[in-house]
Amino acid sequence: MTSSEPPQNLKFERADWTSFRTIEGLQQKAGVAADKLRRLVNKELADNALDAGADASVGELTDGGYFVEDDGPGIDGSPEDIARMFSISRALVSSKQIRLPTRGALGNGLRVVAGAVLASEGTLVVTTRGRRITLRPEYNGTTTVVSVKPVKFPTGTRIEISLGPAIPKDANALKWAMTAIMMQAGETYEGNSSPWWYDVPQFHELLLASGSRPVREVIANLDGCTGGRAGEIVAEAGLSRKLCAEISREQAAALLLAARAGARPVTPRRLGAVGPERFAQDAYATASGAASFGTEPRAEIPFVVEAWVSPASDMRLVCCVNRTPVAGTISAYRNQRDINIYGCGLSHIIATAPKEKN
Repeated sequence: MTSSEPPQNLKFERADWTSFRTIEGLQQKAGVAADKLRRLVNKELADNALDAGADASVGELTDGGYFVEDDGPGIDGSPEDIARMFSISRALVSSKQIRLPTRGALGNGLRVVAGAVLASEGTLVVTTRGRRITLRPEYNGTTTVVSVKPVKFPTGTRIEISLGPAIPKDANALKWAMTAIMMQAGETYEGNSSPWWYDVPQFHELLLASGSRPVREVIANLDGCTGGRAGEIVAEAGLSRKLCAEISREQAAALLLAARAGARPVTPRRLGAVGPERFAQDAYATASGAASFGTEPRAEIPFVVEAWVSPASDMRLVCCVNRTPVAGTISAYRNQRDINIYGCGLSHIIATAPKEKN
């Protein structure tokens, strides 16, 4: 006897972090193909060090792995705290929900690193504040402290990783990290996060991640909302004396609009730039604007694009957005006298070669 009821489609749900456990999922989360994962992992580690205001260096290990080292204050917390930082299932804390126009702004960098080690059966070692901590990312999303050894390393942080054969070899695995380190020159943005850099869902997540903090305290840390203006904004939204964890999506929307009403958007010029002096022998160009993301009212993220080009038979080009190299391939080629650029959604004639040049 057959049932007359139509067959039901099976539906499966999984947590967002599970995508970091496989090479296929990592490619989606990181936005690069598998053969670029090694250079992205090293760039994420370098970006983290540079965002902390430290000088960084990178290199290869004798066993084929890589290291990223900085001269910063080191990583605070116990070995177990550091293990949680490298856990792919960890919730983003409020500091990582805060959007800034810097490298590594999405807060996924260490999850990409841990996921690459897990998915390729590699290794991960963090040396900081006199301790060499060996970590093992686990399939359940946590990270285990394998061992802790005292070492003479009082200043800075050194991270050593090796990646297994599941991630293709890359002769230029350190290229993006080295370029990011070279981009430390020039001006930088010193201001606060702006209410214009969030849509409602992202702003609500920021508030919820702030937990028991008063709403006014979070608003007071936004650009254009400091001092007494923060109290006025909270009052306008009808949320005086409210805690962040108590805010609904609708209340977050009202609060965001009230904060935007008194705050001017941050112009790309305020972000600063590396400048032409970084590669003084090359041709230099820059452009800026704002990219819209999310739902209405959409987030408006300012950006500064910089490019340096040198005459060469292989048409070499360096391109950065907000002081870090783009995680994609941009190439140039010549068609008769036209010089064309393509990649990352670009397909443009950008110059005409002189007759006397080949």
